[in-house]
Amino acid sequence: MVKREYDVAMRSFEQAIAIAPEAPDGYIGAATVLQRQSKHEEVVKLLDGVVQRISSPTLHNLLADSARVLANRGRHELVDLALGNYQLYHESIPNPVSMFYAAELIFFRLKDPERALELYQRSWERDVKSREAFNGILKCLRQLGRQQEIAGLEARWKQTTK
Repeated sequence: MVKREYDVAMRSFEQAIAIAPEAPDGYIGAATVLQRQSKHEEVVKLLDGVVQRISSPTLHNLLADSARVLANRGRHELVDLALGNYQLYHESIPNPVSMFYAAELIFFRLKDPERALELYQRSWERDVKSREAFNGILKCLRQLGRQQEIAGLEARWKQTTK
């Protein structure tokens, strides 16, 4: 979309929010427009209070994604916001990609390879051809000193990629 199309779309979503403030659709549209413009701070401001009132897996995922981007850019205080919303999202939709993103946050920001391992494994179970999830599992196992499990994992990887 060109900039003015974003502006038109944003006005439409703001009107939808004004008409139905307890419906998720306007917020989902507005957050999506903001994300496409890389306005993640605005997404967090828009949705942080909304997800407390409106139960929507999509809203939780949008908020988690923007909080994750900002956390990876140095806003470490948003790690818990991202992880909490990913968890709520995964209760309804066990998405392997967002599980991977949550595992990355846990591994790199919280420095917790045991907890990250669990999410990398859940991600890989849902997408056994994911090289990223496989590599995430490997880095956790290495950091945890669980060398014996690595050989079995590598053999399993060879089986799934044939």
